[in-house]
Amino acid sequence: MFTKKYMFETKRTRMLRRFQKVSTFLFSGAVLYMFIAIILVSVAQKETDKSEAFFFNRSADLIVVFTGDTGRISFGLEKLKQHEDTPMFITGVYGTNTVRSIINKNAAPDLAAVIDADRLSIDYHATNTVENVISTIHYLRKNREIKKIMIISHDYHIMRIKMIFNTILVEKDAADIYYEGLRTDYLSFRNILILCKEVFKCIRTYIFLILWS
Repeated sequence: MFTKKYMFETKRTRMLRRFQKVSTFLFSGAVLYMFIAIILVSVAQKETDKSEAFFFNRSADLIVVFTGDTGRISFGLEKLKQHEDTPMFITGVYGTNTVRSIINKNAAPDLAAVIDADRLSIDYHATNTVENVISTIHYLRKNREIKKIMIISHDYHIMRIKMIFNTILVEKDAADIYYEGLRTDYLSFRNILILCKEVFKCIRTYIFLILWS
């Protein structure tokens, strides 16, 4: 049947037909990619709204910053002003950094002068998001009194972090996780590329987590 259908087509017609198939496939893939990207940003906004509502006039037991892109630590340190007695855990820090150097590099001078370095703990071991989550869970298991946690990262990163926590965190940990996404300017070409890469990372992580479970 296939042979009869295409046996009389010219070389040009055959090339056009193949081009149309490839174009349709690429267009469908681009639409799917864009759809997932919109979901990533939408989920982050929903989670951020939920976190801000919950912590309105209420302090977190712990603020956790996932390092990676610039601005996250600064955003987290600003949150310390709203959560005066809350400790902070920063995961994925380069080995050359200390708590004081992190504060001095990422906080405004007036804020850096008043932040108590003893409120901060840093993790040097995590090198990716899965390890960030695992390091955070280890911290929680050493500090069982911590129940309400605020996770800080960029908005495009929130959905992947949540996927990993939902898979790895077990019932006995009994912790409530809230997420706050640092808003990204998607008019910037650099940030659009980051979002596109994050879609791929989310798909890859989803497959990894299926195998994990």
